[in-house]
Amino acid sequence: MSIKKKLSVFFTLLVLCILLANNTLHYIRSKNRLIEFNKKEITLVTEEIAYEVENSKNSASYMENRMAQELRTASIAIQDSLPADYHDVSNDQLKRLAKKLMISHITLLAPAGDDIIGVKSSDPKEINISTKEWGYWYTSFRQLLSQQTITTKKGVTLPHFWSGPIEVASSNPNHIDKWGYYYDGSTNYIIDPYFRDRHVLDFEKRFGPTNVMNRFTENLEGVLELTVFNPKNFGKRNQNVYLNGNKYIKIKDQPIWYGTYTYRNTERDKKSIQEVLKTGKSQSYLAEINHKKVLKTLVQKNCSKN
Repeated sequence: MSIKKKLSVFFTLLVLCILLANNTLHYIRSKNRLIEFNKKEITLVTEEIAYEVENSKNSASYMENRMAQELRTASIAIQDSLPADYHDVSNDQLKRLAKKLMISHITLLAPAGDDIIGVKSSDPKEINISTKEWGYWYTSFRQLLSQQTITTKKGVTLPHFWSGPIEVASSNPNHIDKWGYYYDGSTNYIIDPYFRDRHVLDFEKRFGPTNVMNRFTENLEGVLELTVFNPKNFGKRNQNVYLNGNKYIKIKDQPIWYGTYTYRNTERDKKSIQEVLKTGKSQSYLAEINHKKVLKTLVQKNCSKN
């Protein structure tokens, strides 16, 4: 769980890799004729996929908001179960409470000088974690502690509560989390319950764009693969983030946003993507990739990661 801002962020590329059977190539011998033969069909399919992906993103956004509401409800239950001073809370107590409430973990965040750190947690990697370099997340924590209105447009804001978007965990980049943060002034800490991996990925699997794209590849004869590239970062050096001693790539900066990229041809695809962005016209080429003769078409569509 997971489904994601950025210069070209409102442009994505849907890539259709179409396996052309040998007998088809036998009857349609000309490369140019073959591309023209498929161009109209590919355009229609791409339009339908883009429409379905956008609808699935709306459904995913709705479900992510529901997850945020669940985290707020959990936060209130956590507050009712814990002392007001984090010094009186144990990490084992948070583990038991997380299990009881059926959430992945609970972290308590508190001010420490000009920083806000994890002071107690059911996850050992969250303890002493710094949030000072977290950008709008840190700003949101400061606003919560001051009981001000959260100004960021990202995530979900509810009374005394803010939930950031689904993201790679900076405390442990092997995980993807959905967090919630609650503070009403009655404790000396922010309550941070969150869902991890299975909960988040199950939600993405059921409602995210990848689910829609998988249905197309399963049901459309000849379509091998669908990929949504991040045109800003694909084929370039990774935009690594270095926080809390870890290195990772934020979801919005990953070169592939949705789908798979099994039929890799990075240098050729990079050039095609730039040509699509420059001209606004789709680009197609024939190639042998993974021992299959494929027609790969790159098409620009309006979309966004988040």
